[in-house]
Amino acid sequence: MQFGDRVHFDNYWREVNETKTRERVIQQLRELNTPEEELALVEQAKQQSDDLVRLERKR
Repeated sequence: MQFGDRVHFDNYWREVNETKTRERVIQQLRELNTPEEELALVEQAKQQSDDLVRLERKR
């Protein structure tokens, strides 16, 4: 925990492990027929975030 703020730390991991808002939002964007180029940007951002999560789990 870099800055010692346990609340943000816990909220981050709750989002990653339980809430999973990102996955729901991407699914909703697909259902709304979001243009493919915009959806690709969102999916790229999610992939980069997932890469960071993997790094955090190695700690």
